[in-house]
Amino acid sequence: MAITSGTDRQVGDGRLRRGMKTREQLLDAAIDLFGSKGFTSTSMKDLAAAAGVRAPAIYNHFSSKERILAAALVWALEDFKHHVIDTDDPAGEPVARLENLVRKHVTYQLEHSKMVRSADTLLESVALGEILTPEDQAEIRVFIRRYRDLMTQVIDAVRAQTGAEFPSTGLCVLAILNLCDQSRSWFRVDGELSIEEVKDGYWSLIAGMLRLV
Repeated sequence: MAITSGTDRQVGDGRLRRGMKTREQLLDAAIDLFGSKGFTSTSMKDLAAAAGVRAPAIYNHFSSKERILAAALVWALEDFKHHVIDTDDPAGEPVARLENLVRKHVTYQLEHSKMVRSADTLLESVALGEILTPEDQAEIRVFIRRYRDLMTQVIDAVRAQTGAEFPSTGLCVLAILNLCDQSRSWFRVDGELSIEEVKDGYWSLIAGMLRLV
């Protein structure tokens, strides 16, 4: 049995890391350009230039522009999952869980506003259903539904724990998600409020809406 040398492994690892970096650069460029210029108006050459690679190199990672779009949307949703959903502690106290999700959601919107804006534009595009395969659309819906389901569970747990009287869980979930989503629409880095102050304010608003204070 052949044994791979340490040098061979290092070369292979280096190529793998470079390949992963190139793929991430392409996905980042895709979210930005597809969201700002539109899918149809963005060429493979545009993507390559924005990612800092040669156009033929794209085909080492993706077979078509449609595959790039699907992968880019899933990549963006996975990033949100990592920074927001995965921070939830199912064993935690319900109100603390809700506060954590609200704060993490607002933080993500403000710290990744450019990517969020482009991803939202793509997800809301009417033409998206004509570009992505049914399988791609189903995968994206699973990601979106996962967060709504988590927020639903947390709101129900808050209601059960506190006995607070507030509107239906579904209405509360929609209100909270929309409020957090829109935080990026008005926030300015050089504005009078810091990200910490915005997070505090949003949690105060939501806690008041649910009569937790």
